Amino acid sequence: MTKRGSFPGTGSLTILSGPRAGSVVRLRVSAIVGRSSECDIRVRDPGVSRRHARIVYDDESGYVLRDLGSRNGTTVLGQRVTRHRLFDGALIGFGPVLARFSVDRPRPDAGREEASADTRRLDRERFDDRLIEELSRAKRHGTGLWLLFLGIDDLGAVHMQLGPAAGDSALQQLMATIDPVLHTDDVLARYDGAEFAILAREGERGDPLALAERIRDVVQTTRFVHETTPMSLTVSVGVAALGDCRAPSADQLVRLADASLHWAKISGRNCCKRFLSS
Repeated sequence: MTKRGSFPGTGSLTILSGPRAGSVVRLRVSAIVGRSSECDIRVRDPGVSRRHARIVYDDESGYVLRDLGSRNGTTVLGQRVTRHRLFDGALIGFGPVLARFSVDRPRPDAGREEASADTRRLDRERFDDRLIEELSRAKRHGTGLWLLFLGIDDLGAVHMQLGPAAGDSALQQLMATIDPVLHTDDVLARYDGAEFAILAREGERGDPLALAERIRDVVQTTRFVHETTPMSLTVSVGVAALGDCRAPSADQLVRLADASLHWAKISGRNCCKRFLSS
């Protein structure tokens, strides 16, 4: 266990909705999230309990989320939990308030950051910023916006059979495969582990499920190879459109896309799903 007073300093929590939306909190060894003024991370939302949940760090498990008997529950990726080991990019719900858990990474050098700015491929932090920008643009102009979450099916099997290098290769090849299917103003991001996110302006493109099916089909029919060994990859796709949200917002769009991806996974994978209302 971590010694008393030690501070790993690698975790942070970004509040995505509610009164503190946009704020980032660095996590220490233990932090209580709740509505009470005595909590380490105070969230003043009536749907959050006075002492809602605790995030604790230890050397064996890393950061672990524990619900403290909250009234509206604590969720990870939309699934209610009592105890859950957190992973980079985990979407946490403290009742109705969404937050994103992050593990800090070394900042890229200036050259790499400048190069990254010239491409639509973003990391998750910049993607979250872009989502807010695109949402504001869509509301301002009265246009549509789509959010697609893609989950690679059975990437763990690739890791187990061919090693971590094969998994990394699969992720890189997958991005290169998806890229030509997208429009020039679409945004593609590595979102969380084996998941990707796509932001697409609706325009005159019709049904977002058609885009999702094109992506799913091109991945299924592409021959992926690590060194000389073929890899068979498929993706599950969750689709959400701004028009599907009862109260159009970034957190509603994320919730719907997350729920749709979960639906696709439990429906047998290698398929696309879309919830039509929140």
